[in-house]
Amino acid sequence: MVRAAHERPATLSPADLSALCAVRGDAALDYIPVLAAFHFVNRIADLLGVREEVPLQGTLRKIESARRVIVALATREMAKMDLRSRSYGASFDETVQRFFPGTAARERLAVLAPRPKLVEVLAIQREERADATALPGDVRGAVAELVEAALPRAAEEAYGFHTRPADPVEAFVFVGTRTPRRGSREMVEALRRAGFADGAILELAIAIAEENAWARVRRLLGLDPSLLESRRTEAGAAQDGLPGVNFSA
Repeated sequence: MVRAAHERPATLSPADLSALCAVRGDAALDYIPVLAAFHFVNRIADLLGVREEVPLQGTLRKIESARRVIVALATREMAKMDLRSRSYGASFDETVQRFFPGTAARERLAVLAPRPKLVEVLAIQREERADATALPGDVRGAVAELVEAALPRAAEEAYGFHTRPADPVEAFVFVGTRTPRRGSREMVEALRRAGFADGAILELAIAIAEENAWARVRRLLGLDPSLLESRRTEAGAAQDGLPGVNFSA
């Protein structure tokens, strides 16, 4: 499932979850937000050039014995923690009514009935999606469309080299969707020249990561894309875009 979500996310379906369901039952649903979280975090790190093992750079990596002691101490402390999953205190119907009131969402979310906590996860993601305050509404909408267009349909589209769009925003979205580890400082500089402040570039990376995570979640669970729409998102679409930037797919 993880490999399919990387190599051909555009063609994912609940069938790609079925083998895991056969082994883990309803607990298979718990794998979905974990998969989505890594697609989210890794893309932001790659697009913005966050290096791996940042705390271990420089002289700290040269003192291997000290590093091993620190890891051993941290491991002992973590072994004392209770990391078991907690039971969710509300029923599926209560959770839907709380987070998706008046939207006739119960049937559309029925696949999550065994794990009502995931309904709340979706609601949180919907609010975060609407809170991309540094981006004009039409830019946010364009990112969603561009991600959908760039999602790999086969392994050869998830690896190798591909012709990038000339527009800096489209190129950032394309690379962030197809091969995010090829994100570069040059791409960030191109966005700055196009008029994006650093805060907007961060929001753009977050939007790309969110759309990639959501694209996989909704396909694996067979969810309606409109579940993450909100009034604030629709209202934001009326805002003016950034002058001089072409957002066509």
